[in-house]
Amino acid sequence: MLSTIKNWARRVPGLRAATVDLLRLWSVITTRELFPPGHFHSPTPDQKWIRNNRPRLFSQQIDAIPGVDLRDREQLQLFEELVDLFGEFETVDMQADGWRYVPDAPSNDFFALNCAFLLYAMLRRFRPRRIHEVGSGFSSALMLDVDQCFLDRQTQFTFIEPYPARLESLLRGEDAKRCRILKMPVQDVELQEFTALEENDFLFVDSSHVSKIGSDVNVLLFDVLPLLNPGVLVHFHDIHWPFEYSESFLMEGRYWNESYMLRAFLQYNNAFEVIMFDDYLAQRHATTFQRSLPAFPGGLGGSLWLRRV
Repeated sequence: MLSTIKNWARRVPGLRAATVDLLRLWSVITTRELFPPGHFHSPTPDQKWIRNNRPRLFSQQIDAIPGVDLRDREQLQLFEELVDLFGEFETVDMQADGWRYVPDAPSNDFFALNCAFLLYAMLRRFRPRRIHEVGSGFSSALMLDVDQCFLDRQTQFTFIEPYPARLESLLRGEDAKRCRILKMPVQDVELQEFTALEENDFLFVDSSHVSKIGSDVNVLLFDVLPLLNPGVLVHFHDIHWPFEYSESFLMEGRYWNESYMLRAFLQYNNAFEVIMFDDYLAQRHATTFQRSLPAFPGGLGGSLWLRRV
């Protein structure tokens, strides 16, 4: 039907522009989208265009990004400090010790063992007194386990999670005494909550990964991060070098954009520094990475760690 209208309009002088407007209105009525995927004004890409531009979009030959200081020497130094902790984690018997975190649980498609390696090591290295986590679940369970077994139960947890069913299924009765669950979007949390974080405390973010009007990503980048005290460590999950999403993600229809926002946030930014970007190390310092962690040649899950300067 639409093709018939287009052909008819081409033959009638003066109607072509009006027909374009009518077709656009038809699109709005039927799909509630003014612009279809791939359109110049649409934030949703066209998958055919992605496939046709694969070499340019997913190049792994990028060594640096203008304006973003990756601090290679400092990252490698911290990585070497964590190596022994990685080895310790390999010896942990989670089942015997009764851990909440179960890496091969059928429902754990969210925080795999390679992600847990780095989080365990960062917890042991920095020993945070407070952790505010935005987006909770299996990562929360791991942090509670590490705190219980290695940090003398001294960590105060605040889990910000509007859909807490998964988190609550992993918690134990005694956890209620040492952690808070704010069952709301981070957009509704008082900003003063974040000013309580101090040096070496964690703001652990694994949220929607999407910047849009009123989104959690916008609130975190625009409102929360500027309030943080010097020395606070900030984690963002599912961030890969060179701040691009994988082709498989995009082909699945995951059109996230948090990574692009973080790249822009870090350009020429002297208020935050990169302290650990595991996918960057795994790609640009592959020999060092693979020598220390041969079990995870592909990286540790795409975690970007920043520090408020």
